[in-house]
Amino acid sequence: MPCRIEYHQDQEIVEVAYSGDTSAADLRDTTIKAITLIRQENVTRALIDCLEQTKTGSILDLLELPSIYDREGVSRAIRIAFVEPAKKELQSLALFYDKVCAHSGWDLHRFETRDDALAWLLSA
Repeated sequence: MPCRIEYHQDQEIVEVAYSGDTSAADLRDTTIKAITLIRQENVTRALIDCLEQTKTGSILDLLELPSIYDREGVSRAIRIAFVEPAKKELQSLALFYDKVCAHSGWDLHRFETRDDALAWLLSA
């Protein structure tokens, strides 16, 4: 699975970008690596870009992600911008992930473009 994790020092943002097929194991592993970088750099802004993702884990896999955030010690002060996949078949899963995060108390907002996501992250 193509995945990129970057720290943008100038904007104090950790970015995770998925493209292609993503398995449940990929989601968990990438999430933990990104959290490690978030804690290491002490950032309060994260960008998850799934625009080019073509396959992802199941609803149960997405349901697990906020628990991983808690277990790994992510601060509730973090703002998460989520760029939903362009692939129509995945957009209902993106909406589900958005709702799961909101119900779990995470400040996550869903966007159609990376530019809109970045604008929101940098607005605070």
